[in-house]
Amino acid sequence: QAFAQYAVAKAEALVESGSLYLRQSIADIWRDVQIGAAADLAQRARARRACVQAAEASAEAVDLSCRAAGGHALFQSYPFERALRDVRGAIAQITLQRSTMEDAGRVAFGLSPASPTF
Repeated sequence: QAFAQYAVAKAEALVESGSLYLRQSIADIWRDVQIGAAADLAQRARARRACVQAAEASAEAVDLSCRAAGGHALFQSYPFERALRDVRGAIAQITLQRSTMEDAGRVAFGLSPASPTF
């Protein structure tokens, strides 16, 4: 089915792009830490955005895959149902919630993040 082909390609693109963005933002921080510099607020905001984006992209990829699988995605004997539960559990974690992206947006506006752990 054409939709299944689209869904698989789109899911792969979502996961790959989220992964690349996250890895690059962490690599930038790691580079500075290795020379003894602390990550600045802009770098931390970018890393937080990348974490949330990767998680949300992964959730969208799983949703696409489940839609493409049709009714099979509902059965525990197939991996779709477990992937859907796992990704929903992951994005429920505090560092991957909407409030983290909101704090990154606050930084983009020149404001301090609301979270003291940002």
